[in-house]
Amino acid sequence: MLTPFRENAFIGLFQGRRLITRSMIPFNFSITVHASRLRAKSLAILVTLAVNASALPAQAVLGIGEDATTVRRGTVRFSLATSSTRFDSRYGSSPGDRSAVPLGLPLTFDSIGVAQLPSLLPLRSALRQLTGISTLDVNLGRSNTRIDATIHTFPLGVELGVTDRLSIGMLVPIVRTRAEVSFNTALDRNGANLGLNPAFGNEVLRDQNDVLFAQLGAAGDALSARISECQSTPSGSNCGIILQRGPAELANTALLLSGLVEVYEISAFVPTTGSAADVSIRSNVQALAATYTDVLGLRDSQNQPLISSAGPASARTIPGASALNAILTDPDIGFGTEPIATTVRTGIGDIEVGAKLQVINTLSEQQRLISPGGFHFRSALSGVARLGTGTPDSPDNLVDIGTGDGQTDIEARSQSDLVFGRKFWLSVVGRYGWQLSGQTVLRITDVTSPLVAAFGRGEVERDPGDYAELEITPRFVFNEFFSVSGQYKYRRKEQDRHTGQFSSTDAVGDSVTIRPTILDANTEQRESRISAGISYSTVAAHRRGRVRYPLEVFVQHVESISGSGANVPKIRQQIVQLRLYMRIFGKR
Repeated sequence: MLTPFRENAFIGLFQGRRLITRSMIPFNFSITVHASRLRAKSLAILVTLAVNASALPAQAVLGIGEDATTVRRGTVRFSLATSSTRFDSRYGSSPGDRSAVPLGLPLTFDSIGVAQLPSLLPLRSALRQLTGISTLDVNLGRSNTRIDATIHTFPLGVELGVTDRLSIGMLVPIVRTRAEVSFNTALDRNGANLGLNPAFGNEVLRDQNDVLFAQLGAAGDALSARISECQSTPSGSNCGIILQRGPAELANTALLLSGLVEVYEISAFVPTTGSAADVSIRSNVQALAATYTDVLGLRDSQNQPLISSAGPASARTIPGASALNAILTDPDIGFGTEPIATTVRTGIGDIEVGAKLQVINTLSEQQRLISPGGFHFRSALSGVARLGTGTPDSPDNLVDIGTGDGQTDIEARSQSDLVFGRKFWLSVVGRYGWQLSGQTVLRITDVTSPLVAAFGRGEVERDPGDYAELEITPRFVFNEFFSVSGQYKYRRKEQDRHTGQFSSTDAVGDSVTIRPTILDANTEQRESRISAGISYSTVAAHRRGRVRYPLEVFVQHVESISGSGANVPKIRQQIVQLRLYMRIFGKR
C-alpha cells in the first residue's frame, strides 16, 4: 500500500469558488437527481452482494494499510494506485498543536523593508542623511500570498512470493506536484514609502534629475569661487555673510548632491510622491535654494536663482506583484530566486525496494480464506531501502514541491495481525527509518523566514532526523468480497542536523561566514492521521473457482488531525489502489 507520510511539503494558496447562477439551477438539479439515483442503485447492488454472498470468515478480504500477510510462493502481485493529496496550511511548532497556519503566511508581509530585503540598508542610511529623520524606515508595501498544494502520486508496484513466508518487491512512484500560487500586493498603501525608480527607462525624468544635479554642482562651484574672492577681499559686497555661512553651506551642498545621486541615480528604489521622505527632500532642496538666493545673494549671470529645480523625480506608485517578483529574482537587490508563481514538478519519486519475512502464523493460507474461528496471530518483519531517485524542492524556488526527498532512507518494519473470530481482525505496524546524510545545496535562513539573499546559498552537509511510525488498523470483513477498515497513524521525526560552513559577501559588501546550524530549529516533527477505507477482493472466490481473475481494490480517505514542527502539512488525501495476482511457478 501507499505510505501517505512519504509526501514532501513546503516551503510558502488560493482556492477559487464556482458560482451557480439562477439560470443554471434546473440543469444542475437534474444532474444531481440522476447522479443520486445512480449512487443509490450502486449502493443497493453492493449491499445485496455483501448480504447474499457466502458468509466466509475473517480474512478472505485484506484491508487498507499494511498487514503481516505475504504473497504466496510463485505468485506475483502487481499494484497500481493513484493518490491525490491536497493541503493549503501547515501545523505550528508547538507539540500537539491542532491549529494550522496558511502555507502562504511566510511570504505574506505587512511591510517589506530591510528585514526582508537587507539590500535596502544602504538606501535607508542615505535617506536618513538626506532627510535628517534619524528614525526614517523604508517600506515597499505589503504582500499577500496564498498557496494551494496538490501532490498526485501514481505508484507502480510488484511483489514476488519467493516462498510462502518470504516475498520481495519494488515500488516506483510517478509524482506530479503543483503549488497553485496567488501572489499580490495589497490594494492600500499601508505606510509604503518606496517605489521603483521612475528615471530608469524614462529619459524625461532622468533629465529632470540631471538638471537638479547640475544646478547643485554649479551652485557649489559659484559659492566656492565667491568664498575665495571674499578671503582675498573681505570688504567686498556681501563678504561678511559669505565668509560666515559659506563654508557650512558649501559642505551642505556637497552632502545633498552626493546623497541625491546615490538615491536617484543609482538606487533601484526612490521615495514615493508625498511620502515623508519625498516631502523632506524637496523641502531641503528648496531651503538650500533660498539660502543661496536670499542669504548669500548668489544668482547666475541672468540674475536667476542658481537652484530652480523643484526636486528629483519621485516614484508614483508602490511596486506591484510583477515588480516584487523582479526584485526577488535580481541577485543584487533581491535574492536571485525564481518568481513566486504557480509551479509544477513531474518526475520519478523515491523508488523503494524491500523484502518481507513472515515469522509467526497460526493460520494456514486455506484457513485465512476460510477461518476456523477463535483467536489467531500472525507476525512479519520487513526491510525497505528508499532510494534518493526523486527530485527535492529547489533552493531557488520558494514555493515548489519536490517529487521526492532526494536522499536514501533505510526502513525496518514490524507487522502483526490479531484475528478475533470470523469477522474482526486488527493490524499493528511499526516502522523505524534511518535517513542517511549527504551533501545538498540550501539557502541558509531561519525556517520561519523563507527569504534569504543569494549570498546565503551554498552546499552543506544535511543529516535528516530519523523517524518512527505506529499504524493501527482495525478491520471488519462482511464476506469473501467486502471489508471495511479504519486506521490511526502516528509519526515522530527527530531534529535534522546541518553542518559545514562557507564564506560569502553580504548585501552591504562585508565578508561573512555562513553557518547552517540555524536550519536545525523546529525540524523535529510530530503528526497524527486518521483514515477509513473499503476493500473489494476476488482472491477467495478465485481460489474456489467462482471468478476468473484474482484481484483487490482499495479505496481510502486520509486526513491529518494534529501535528507540530516545521513543514508538517494538514492534508486531505484520497487513495485508490488495484492489485492483481498472477501465478508464475509452483503449485496452484
